[in-house]
Amino acid sequence: MDRYRVIQLSLGLALAVVVVGTVLLAPGGSARVVPTQIESASPDPVTEEVHFDPLLPIEVDMKVNYDLVMTIDGVRVPEDQLTFAEATGIYVFRPGTAQVVERWTTGRHTVVIEWDTLSGLADPGRFAWQFQIKG
Repeated sequence: MDRYRVIQLSLGLALAVVVVGTVLLAPGGSARVVPTQIESASPDPVTEEVHFDPLLPIEVDMKVNYDLVMTIDGVRVPEDQLTFAEATGIYVFRPGTAQVVERWTTGRHTVVIEWDTLSGLADPGRFAWQFQIKG
């Protein structure tokens, strides 16, 4: 009878190790959900991908009839530094001379957008994501 207890205890311990290992080593959280007001964004907010282009543009495709304010690494981007296509709702920030960001430095960067409707019922919101530039 002692032999079976040892085997059961060993199997129980092995199962506990597998469960604890899975919890500790698996990627945390669920998949990132992008608000429905945002049709697409680049760099991709879901994957928070790594890029090598120091002049990588930030592009946000909002649903039509939305206005946004963009903040990059804690600095608000002036409206005159954003290109906006009203017909499509696409906002683009391009690093360059005399811009908030002249070129991306190596490391992690944070983009925050806040939006509301241009007309009709208010629908304010906020979304933040990060991307990384490798040197």
